[in-house]
Amino acid sequence: MALLVTADGEILGSHVEEENPIALEPSDVGALVTEVAADYLQLGKELQRLDNKTIKSSNGLLPCLIVEMNEGYWVGIAGAGSNCYVVAIAEPAVPQGFLKERLLAVSQYVKESFSQIEGGP
Repeated sequence: MALLVTADGEILGSHVEEENPIALEPSDVGALVTEVAADYLQLGKELQRLDNKTIKSSNGLLPCLIVEMNEGYWVGIAGAGSNCYVVAIAEPAVPQGFLKERLLAVSQYVKESFSQIEGGP
């Protein structure tokens, strides 16, 4: 399953394989992912405020977060601009590094596409 969601949990786009072994609805995943991402971003901002010397700013974007779910499935989240995330749910056999690289590549593509629409760099 792959999703593009806003920071508010709204689905901008999704792709679900015909065989969906984990039987999750994209809207449920979108809402959960944005809640988790918001918590991690808030934690990151607080850590940065506590230690400005060693933590570099990420401009408020979540670069990448991978979490193991029940039954070994992985959910990966990558920031795709200031107000949206790319989300992928992968089977247990998928290596985390592979998932991370794919997420970062897709998120960069989405960021560039949105920047053209918004007229910014």
